[in-house]
Amino acid sequence: MAESQAGLWMSAKERDRLKVLHEVRNWNMGRAEPYYRKLLALQEKDFGADSRRLCPTLEVLATGLTNLGHLDEAQQLRRRSQVLMMAMNQKRQ
Repeated sequence: MAESQAGLWMSAKERDRLKVLHEVRNWNMGRAEPYYRKLLALQEKDFGADSRRLCPTLEVLATGLTNLGHLDEAQQLRRRSQVLMMAMNQKRQ
C-alpha cells in the first residue's frame, strides 16, 4: 500500500493490529513487550524498515522499555523514529 503525503494512512490489517495493541496496553508492559516487538517485525516486513508507519509502534515500544528500565534500547528506538520522521519531512520539502 502506498503512503499518502497527506498523512499516515493505515491499511485495515494494520488497524486490526493496532486494536490488539490497545488491548495489550492494558496489561503489564513486561507481558506486552513481545507483542509490540512482533508488531514491529510485521510492520517492517509489510512496509519496509524505513517506513514512517513504524513510528507509532517504535514510540510505544520505547515508552514501555523506558518504564521497564531498558533505557539504552528505548533511546535507540526513539532515535530511529525521529530519523524516519525527519526523512519524511525532508521528502515533503
